[in-house]
Amino acid sequence: ALQKYINQLALKYAVIHKLKEDGIFGPKTKNSVLEMQHLFKLDEDGIVGDITWNTLYNAITGKSINDEMSD
Repeated sequence: ALQKYINQLALKYAVIHKLKEDGIFGPKTKNSVLEMQHLFKLDEDGIVGDITWNTLYNAITGKSINDEMSD
């Protein structure tokens, strides 16, 4: 799901590189996560923790993961 969401975000923001959706968190995926974190002014650590995941999800869906879980 991560690579799919990053690819959807890459369609909106050219600074994020599109990925091969292979389910492997390799160097290219980490680099795209770092690009996304930089774009959204998050801590640039390459880790997809709660804040990064929620920001990514919100950028794609316009919703918060927390809002989705409370429905």
